[in-house]
Amino acid sequence: MKIALITARVDPFISPHDMNGGCVLVRNYIKALHKLGHDIHVFTRLDTYSKNNSDKTNIKAKMQADAGTGKVKVNKRLTIYRLPYEPFKNKTWKEQMEESASFLRNVKVYFDAEKFDIYHYFHLLSLAGWNLLTGEIPHLNKTTFSPLLLTIGREFEFPSKERIDFERDAIKKLPAISCQSVGEMETIRNEYGITDDKLVHIPLGVDTEIFYVKQDITHAGKENRTILISPNTIKHQKRQLEVIHIAHALKERGFSIITAFMGRIREPEYLEEMRSLISSSGMALREISEIPSRKDLLSLDTDFIYIPGKKEKVLAGFIRSGDVAIFPSTDEGFGLLNLDCMACGTLPVCTDLKAYGDYLVAGENAIVVDKKLGWEGFVKNIEDLINNKERMISLSKISANSVQQYSWDNLIRKQLFVYTTLHDKVQLKPAKYHEQNWINLND
Repeated sequence: MKIALITARVDPFISPHDMNGGCVLVRNYIKALHKLGHDIHVFTRLDTYSKNNSDKTNIKAKMQADAGTGKVKVNKRLTIYRLPYEPFKNKTWKEQMEESASFLRNVKVYFDAEKFDIYHYFHLLSLAGWNLLTGEIPHLNKTTFSPLLLTIGREFEFPSKERIDFERDAIKKLPAISCQSVGEMETIRNEYGITDDKLVHIPLGVDTEIFYVKQDITHAGKENRTILISPNTIKHQKRQLEVIHIAHALKERGFSIITAFMGRIREPEYLEEMRSLISSSGMALREISEIPSRKDLLSLDTDFIYIPGKKEKVLAGFIRSGDVAIFPSTDEGFGLLNLDCMACGTLPVCTDLKAYGDYLVAGENAIVVDKKLGWEGFVKNIEDLINNKERMISLSKISANSVQQYSWDNLIRKQLFVYTTLHDKVQLKPAKYHEQNWINLND
C-alpha cells in the first residue's frame, strides 16, 4: 500500500536532542508500517535558517539541510518530502492556518503528480489548511486523521468559537478519525459533534526493546532513600511546581527522598519558577547534563536534580532508575510517558484522566489520584507506598506485565484496518522484512 503521512512539523528522520510524544508516535508508525512492506511517503515542513528563529529552530534547519531537502528517497519503500512554508511571527491561529496553507500548496504538487492509496494527517491545522487553500480536502474518501494536537477541550487552551467552527468544518468531512484514547474520542464526539461511526479507537504503543523492565525491580525495598522521577516537558501544563510541593511535604514528614526532573524546556520562565520555589522552600536543586546511575542518584547530596531532555534510549535508563513516577497534570492528550514508565517497572502515580483510562487500572497497575485532591492527594498515596515497599514492588511488577499488549505492531494492525476500510480495493502483500536497521531510532 502506498501511504502518505502528513506530519506537519515532525521530521522523523533527523536526530533531535530529545523527542516529544507526537514525534515518537509518528516515528513508530513509520517503522511499523515499513516493517510490513508498505511504501511510506512522509510530508513535513522545511525550516530555514533565520536570525529571527529560536536556536532550536535553526539547529533543526541545519539538520534538515544536511539530511536533504525536497523529495528525498531514504530507501526503496521510504521517501520524505521536506517542503518549504511561509512562517509567521505572531502565530495567531489564523496565521498558523496561513502557514499550513503555504505548506500544503507545495504538498499539492506531489499529490497531483503521484497517486497514494491512503492520506493520513497528524495535525489538525494542516488538515484544516486545505479549506483556506482550495476549499476542500483532496482525496477525501481515502483520508484519515490522528488528532495529536487538539486544543479544544483542554484546560490550558482557550480557542475562539471562530477557530472551533473552522476546525469542525474540516474534521466533520472525514470518513474516519483514528483516536489514541477513549478520552480523545469523547472530546471529539462532544466538542465537534462527530458521530461514532467515524471514530476508531487505536490505543498507543510502547517500544519494549527500549523501555524494558529494570533488572532488579525489588531494589526499592532494599534502600532507605526513595527516588521520585518527573519525566516530562518543562511547562505549566505538566505542573512540575506541584511535584516540588509533593516532595517538600514528604520531606517534612521525615521521608528520605530525591526527586529528579528530566525534560526539554518549553517554557524557560517556568523553570525559573521551579528554581525559586525550591530555594524558598529551603531545598536544593542541582542541574546536570548526564544521567547518573541509580547508585549515584541515591548518594547525591541534594533534594532535586534537573536533566535536559534526552532521546528515548537514554530516557528509558532514567525511568528505570526511579521508584515512582509522578504525573500531576490535569490536561493530557495521551499518555506515552505513563506507558514507558509502566514498561520499565517504575510505578506511575497519576491524576485520574480519561486519556489514561485505556491502560491504567487504579490500585492494580498504577496509583490514580482524584483531580479534586490536588497535590495533597499525591502526598498521601506516595507516603503509603514508601511505608509499604512490598506493595510498591508488587504494583510495579503488575504494571510492567500489563503493558506488554500495547505494542506499536498492535497499533498498526488496527490502523491498517482503517486504511483497508477506506480503500478496500487495495491488495495487501505483506513483505518479509530483512532490513532491521532501516533507520536508527535508538541513538
